[in-house]
Formats: sequence, C-alpha cells, structure tokens
Amino acid sequence: ENLPRVRKGKLAQGGRVEEDCYEERTWDPKVVMPALTMMPIAHVKSCFPRRNGCPRQGSVVPSSRAKIDIVFGTNPHHSLEGLEDFSHVWILFVFDGNGTNYCPRPHIYPPRLLGASKGVFATRSPHRPYPIGISLCKLEKVFKVEGRTLELSGVDLVEGTPVIDIKPYIP
Repeated sequence: ENLPRVRKGKLAQGGRVEEDCYEERTWDPKVVMPALTMMPIAHVKSCFPRRNGCPRQGSVVPSSRAKIDIVFGTNPHHSLEGLEDFSHVWILFVFDGNGTNYCPRPHIYPPRLLGASKGVFATRSPHRPYPIGISLCKLEKVFKVEGRTLELSGVDLVEGTPVIDIKPYIP
C-alpha cells in the first residue's frame, strides 16, 4: 500500500483519475515482475515454438498439442490422482515472453479492432498489470507410467511457458 495515489479530480493521461487509482508510472516492470515470486509447477512442451503463430484461443486449433510434466513436490504423480476423471483442465500460466520493458496501459489497441481501443480487461492481451493467463485445454491423457505428465489438445501455449496451477474444468 505504499504506492502513490492520485488525488481525486487530477487530470492524467487518458482522462480523469479517481481517488483510489494507482498511477501508471507505479507499474514499473522492474518492481512488479520480481514481486511475482511464484515457482512454476511445470513448463509446457508445446507445438508452438514462439508467440508468432500461436492461436489467441486454443479452441481455434483443436488439434494443437502440448505436454506438461509436473515438477511439484517430491511425488508429483500424487498431485494428478483423479484428474483423468475430467475432460478439460484450466491451465494458469505466466506470460513470460513479455520481457520487463513493457508498461501495461488501461487502454490498448488490439490488432483486430483496426486502431480502436479497448480496456485491457476486455481483451486477451498478454500485456496486463500482472502477466498471468488462463487457458482451457482438453485433457487427452494422464500418463500413469511416468506418473506426472499430462497430454493436452486445443492449446494456445508457447513452448516453455511456466505453469503455476492446473484446475479441473467443471461445466
């Protein structure tokens, strides 16, 4: 709570700022990124080697594949028990390809809007105040032999993406 607040009524870039808003300049990536001290539980092995060519949503390319090898705990296979009972899983991950030189903005210009802007929370932009993403993937198989590997389809995840959590999808 030691971030500077803007006074009510003060004009700032983009219009009027409310009393409880934080100024954009306080979102310095050199401060925000180290604050995300979460350890990944896995890294994605994906059919998409880089961001270019990766779909914006996994359901667009249902045949896209990825594997996730869990490295959480001393017995990672225990963390996957019962997961095979679900058809889909939510993958929570970090947009680690953003770098540390971007500064998230409240309004962005998505390519599909041809120059029009939208609020960042109304988009799927990876450039967010906290670069955390969520993806719904079809669970193809939980490998019992290795005991810690998930095979997924309908993915929109880039090779090497750090995974911070996996949750079952319940319709």
